[in-house]
Amino acid sequence: MAQLVKFFSFAIVVLLLLNSSFGSTLPSDIFQDAARVPRSTDAEEICYEDTPCGWAIYDAKNVKPDSRRILRYERNTCVCPHDLQCIRLDDDLQARAYVYRCRKLTS
Repeated sequence: MAQLVKFFSFAIVVLLLLNSSFGSTLPSDIFQDAARVPRSTDAEEICYEDTPCGWAIYDAKNVKPDSRRILRYERNTCVCPHDLQCIRLDDDLQARAYVYRCRKLTS
């Protein structure tokens, strides 16, 4: 039994030494740098006509449409095609936000 305890103690020490020596050869910066690689912007997702391109979240205290104060503007992850613009079309009362969609700007 004493030999078995010595063997396992020796095995644990060897494993700890091996672990510390291999751990030092892989700096943690490798993984941090990999996380900083930007996504490719070549293939941006296009917003379809029924997909909102953004929202203007307004203050819920003001119920009159002409007195709503915009708190922030949220863009969608998709973008409008080059010949369309993201313009305000709808008012989502439940979300308390104006909804923007891709449309041709008419003058």
